[in-house]
Amino acid sequence: MNKIINNTLKISFIGACFAIIGCSHTDSDFKDHIEKNTSSYYIKMGNDCTINKEYEEAFNHYKTAADRGNALAKRHVGFCYYTGKGVAQDYEQARIYFGESAAKGNTVSMYYLGDIYLEGKGVEKDFAKAMEYFHKAASLKNEYAETRLALLNYYGAEGVYQDYEVAYEYFKKATRHGYSQAQFNMGVVYFLGHGATKSEAEALHWMELAAGNGHEKAKEFLSKTPEERAAMDLKPYALH
Repeated sequence: MNKIINNTLKISFIGACFAIIGCSHTDSDFKDHIEKNTSSYYIKMGNDCTINKEYEEAFNHYKTAADRGNALAKRHVGFCYYTGKGVAQDYEQARIYFGESAAKGNTVSMYYLGDIYLEGKGVEKDFAKAMEYFHKAASLKNEYAETRLALLNYYGAEGVYQDYEVAYEYFKKATRHGYSQAQFNMGVVYFLGHGATKSEAEALHWMELAAGNGHEKAKEFLSKTPEERAAMDLKPYALH
């Protein structure tokens, strides 16, 4: 069952953790809103380089800010180590930086710590510790953690009984952020009647919201006839 969950969850993209900001810059670009030689300045420089796929430069900028104790920068450095973008992949270093960031309240770092312990990336698998991080992040309204908890309950896992109704509640919580993936998942839940009364109207409502926020699979769903939709292999999943 864990294999099913792992396969479902392993679609990811770099933009989950790096803000997308225009890449080219001059000194005047920062003059009015970011003071030079501050953590915010280096984070923006890192973001600029990331969108230009200059990952090594991005890592160096994030690291400069992280060395000053900035929690967001530590999250970015952790993500660089986690993905191997700009630096050799190193789950141990990722865990350290995510841990320091999470200790300062960063919920995305909490989420990735949960992922590291759930999947055993550089550490022994520890389901209890993973759930602790997921629940802590979810209690602070992190949509990735809410979605992960929803999926664990939807599919069932070691220590978690399959429970569509609990999954539904977590999926619903994740939609409050306008998160298109959560909106898509709600559409699937209503379309299949898993955890909620089957409703084509509700399914269409959530799919339209997701599509309006750029979700490609929701757009595909809406483009099909009712008969074609019924033949689709729809299932909830996560992007992160």
